[in-house]
Amino acid sequence: MVVLVGKELWINGKKTKDDVWKYLDGTNITVTFWVKGEPNSTGTCLRVVDGGGWRDEYCHRNHGYIFEKSG
Repeated sequence: MVVLVGKELWINGKKTKDDVWKYLDGTNITVTFWVKGEPNSTGTCLRVVDGGGWRDEYCHRNHGYIFEKSG
């Protein structure tokens, strides 16, 4: 679980040229948490916002990020 307060973070997702959202390993994203009005084709990268919802975003913006590390 991740709790965000006043932070926006990149998460593991990107939109393809075919408008399909995929994880960076190439698998389709099948469960989504878009906030109201999203995705709105603003960008091709995926970020999580305060409250846990998702927005599409231009990939060049500066945000923190979440990564997975094996134990």
